[in-house]
Amino acid sequence: MNNTIYALRKYKETKADINYIDIQLEELESNMLGVSAQPQGERSCPTNAFSSTVENQAERHMKEVDNLNKEREKKEREIRRVDNALSMLREEEKDILTTIYIEKERWWKLEERHHKSQSQLQSLGAKAIKQIDKYFN
Repeated sequence: MNNTIYALRKYKETKADINYIDIQLEELESNMLGVSAQPQGERSCPTNAFSSTVENQAERHMKEVDNLNKEREKKEREIRRVDNALSMLREEEKDILTTIYIEKERWWKLEERHHKSQSQLQSLGAKAIKQIDKYFN
């Protein structure tokens, strides 16, 4: 149950992380275009193998892009997991979980919207958490 609540609470942050990764990838792409235009030449290593600064930078760039893409994919799976779990709920249950855990609003907003007491809403929310908990373990 804690994994479920944690995933719901982190939903907005995870979406922001995905956007940030996209920005980082754009910046890396932009920076890499500038690196390839810089003539650095080649130098010989003690083993007589040639090492190009541009090739080394390109390799580091590719590793960084790969790591960012893996992180982005992981976060996208987290978002899909939450979206999938919420899709299993009735609208009222979904609204309760979204309002309290994702939007981090107060119970009184739900009381006004659903014309139910906080204890009734908390009970519905707890049942909804139990219902979707299997998707987070």
